[in-house]
Amino acid sequence: MAQIKLEGSEVWVTLSGWEKFLSLRRHDLMIPSGSIRTAELVADPRQLLRQTLRGPGLNAGRLRRVGTFKAAGRRIFASIRGAGPALWITTDGGPGEVNECVIGVDSASEWADRLGAVPRTSPTAAG
Repeated sequence: MAQIKLEGSEVWVTLSGWEKFLSLRRHDLMIPSGSIRTAELVADPRQLLRQTLRGPGLNAGRLRRVGTFKAAGRRIFASIRGAGPALWITTDGGPGEVNECVIGVDSASEWADRLGAVPRTSPTAAG
């Protein structure tokens, strides 16, 4: 199962070996906290992946979904099991990057609260 950790100004989604294999990813997913727009708890993450195209990854229906899903200009990385709650992160992802993440973790509500309170730096304030 994927794990989430906050290191400095970066949120890391650490994938297990199987999740990397099934999603055809070599590395864990890093999200700069400044690019996070929202972090929410979703009761049934499968609804977020309806009418999306998978590629690359695994879509085993109700059992397991892991990989990159695409729909209407959005790129969603997902690692979920069943219909349990998950953390949904939306970002300002640029071209070729992930716009959203749907991660099934045991403490999804705790992470939604934590990441919702992460201070963000605006691009104009940094320059």
